[in-house]
Amino acid sequence: MQLSTNFKIYILLVLALLLIPKINSQTPQLHAIQGYVFNSDNSQVSTGTNVRINATSSGNIAQTQTSGPPGHSGFFSTTINALSGENLIGIAYNNTHYGKNSVSIFDIITISRMNITLNESRPPEIDINIFSPTNNAIFERFSIFNITFSAKTIYGTEAIGCNATITISNPSVLELNSGSPITPLGNISFNTSINGSFELIAPNSGSSLVTITSICLSDKDSIENLYSETININIASHPAQLHAIQGYVLNTDGTQAGSGSNVTINLTRTGQIYNLLTSGPPGHSGFFSTTILARENDEIKIHAENQTYEGNATAFILPNPSVTKVNVTLTRLKPIDLEITQSDISFSTSSPVENINITMNASVKNIGRADAYNVTISFYNEETFISNVTLNHIPRGSFAVAQTQFAPKIGLNNIFVYVDPPTETNGSIQESNESNNIANNTLHVVAWQEFFGNITLDKRLSTSDNSNISLWFNQTFASGNIFITDSEAQISWSSLQALGRNASNSSTTNDFADADYLLNMSSFSDSVSNRFTSDGITPIATTNFTVHNKEIFNVPVINSINSSNFITGILWDTTKDTDGEFSIEDKEDLIFVTKVNPKMQGAFGTYDYEITIPVKIREYYLEDTKIVYIYYDLI
Repeated sequence: MQLSTNFKIYILLVLALLLIPKINSQTPQLHAIQGYVFNSDNSQVSTGTNVRINATSSGNIAQTQTSGPPGHSGFFSTTINALSGENLIGIAYNNTHYGKNSVSIFDIITISRMNITLNESRPPEIDINIFSPTNNAIFERFSIFNITFSAKTIYGTEAIGCNATITISNPSVLELNSGSPITPLGNISFNTSINGSFELIAPNSGSSLVTITSICLSDKDSIENLYSETININIASHPAQLHAIQGYVLNTDGTQAGSGSNVTINLTRTGQIYNLLTSGPPGHSGFFSTTILARENDEIKIHAENQTYEGNATAFILPNPSVTKVNVTLTRLKPIDLEITQSDISFSTSSPVENINITMNASVKNIGRADAYNVTISFYNEETFISNVTLNHIPRGSFAVAQTQFAPKIGLNNIFVYVDPPTETNGSIQESNESNNIANNTLHVVAWQEFFGNITLDKRLSTSDNSNISLWFNQTFASGNIFITDSEAQISWSSLQALGRNASNSSTTNDFADADYLLNMSSFSDSVSNRFTSDGITPIATTNFTVHNKEIFNVPVINSINSSNFITGILWDTTKDTDGEFSIEDKEDLIFVTKVNPKMQGAFGTYDYEITIPVKIREYYLEDTKIVYIYYDLI
């Protein structure tokens, strides 16, 4: 039998109608999606670029970032709950650019692939923030209040022609009291905020969502989706009333806490705090009672404490005239938290002198909720013990100062302060945070000593038999050099060479580092290398010296203190040399030299010479570690 054409169409329509519900009744399932994100020049974006996938029908969103093995920084892979056949829109973005693409889901077996190119500049977007009232705020019926917000441009440049619109989900509870539901904001420059407000009135009790949305003429794609914010506002059917709160504070053994224990009641809806003390008739030392302004079913949190223990409880306000009763048990030892930071360690001087005692203070704070007693404070210079100090009492929320004295060494003094040692085993005091009990601060003792003064000499010229004698007494305009070296050094004055130069007067690379090593100054911030060279090798400045009628070239020099009127140079004695240069192995003698420059202004006045030397030169040889010798070569 043949079917008519109309009947065939009817069958097809029925089949189509039967198929449509089957598609719409699908349940979203996890689908895998992968791809790459590229820059506009087709290079892969850096790891950590944001990718968001939006399932257009089911409304689900997946957020991920690019992350792949070396050479695949732009790779991304994620899963999303979506329907088979559903269209996915992907957007990738960084702080300056973004791009979009789309793909359709096939089935849960096949991985959907989609690449995205960041080929668009980020447009300006508006970030709406409602800062008053807070979410779930409660107002009285018939009250009038403002909802205030800020609109800030993020990314892009200037947002053009912006307006803010208010939407109220339940107009029977909230409505505009005056004005328009649209507030013009104008143009908003990048990273700039404009504040706005709407005045509302509450004609009835209930709750309503309130949404503030920005709309700008410059709007394009919204990437951050911060252009609107919604809060819930509740309108109470009855005003707040005074409600009675009573209870007992108990010890862990069930006995009542002593009179005067602290009780704090927090009305969580408003943040209102009520402070009181336990106080009752004989036999009721743990009793407390007060009234608070609240509504039925408002949540209250009660905290109670004495000097050592604390506890918490939660209750909900009962309707009047019922009394809300709640007991609090002191179940926890109140935490002590002792803290010290670098800024809490101070010294009595910022210009210490070697081996001269200075005072050191350590301010130890107690940021916990219980007082601390008999706290030991240990002072160390690196690993060298200095002293222990005991602080008898550090009240909670306060501090106490531990003080001691020590004689700093030359160079860097790295002072460590340990609170309640040994910190490796958390000491003897139980604290809520044991990680903030160590701090250190540094104190630097300069490794250089300055010498300055005047030169006075008598001159006598005569023949060998003392005939034809000419005398000049107290000559003050002498010229020449002054040298300082270790007292044990035996100097051959005709064998001196500039440090940084070998015996053949060629440049060297290790002289300054070797000098620091021999002077035990390699770790000093004011080492010989750091003071005399720009890179450990190249002298900052050089000049020539005439010593015993011999010209010594390219001597490294620095200003002795703060003026070019006086300079200090470094020489070495080649007498002990076996390898053609100054070296650690030969340990040739070091000599510091300055030129006599009569009647010139220096750091400490007017005089003839000024020289600076490393204090460690006195220890160049260990037979005597206290004395240096000063030599004169005067003309």
